[in-house]
Amino acid sequence: MASDTYYSCKCPQRTYPSNLFDALLDLSKGLSNCAACGWTKQLHKIFDFGLGAESVEGKVLDAFLPLDLVSWEDKGKWVTFYPFLVVMERTDEKGQAFWLPYWHIEEGAGTKLRKYGQFAPFLEEPLFKSLVAQAREKGYLPE
Repeated sequence: MASDTYYSCKCPQRTYPSNLFDALLDLSKGLSNCAACGWTKQLHKIFDFGLGAESVEGKVLDAFLPLDLVSWEDKGKWVTFYPFLVVMERTDEKGQAFWLPYWHIEEGAGTKLRKYGQFAPFLEEPLFKSLVAQAREKGYLPE
């Protein structure tokens, strides 16, 4: 699945995040103002799905991380799991969509490596409940 990610704001041209992980991390922390115009940047993502499915574009409404991230040691490196819950508004007026990208960050011996998860995440109940609770607090996923 190929994709394109960009910001829109009051500036006349699109800007592009340096990387998707940092863009979602900043959004999850409420950091979304454009340095040039001061307006709130809106993160957009275009998904090009395979198997004959149409491309989908969405505006990211919000991004959430669990309040307590899970970490462990592997072969002398410290690994932290970053599962995001991303709430999106489809631009084709078909409503909201929810995207669950994730990364593993490996740190050790002065190195830091981001590994993007290419498959649907397997989330243990406490992580998933934390994400859903945060989204509900902001009005998404009403019961």
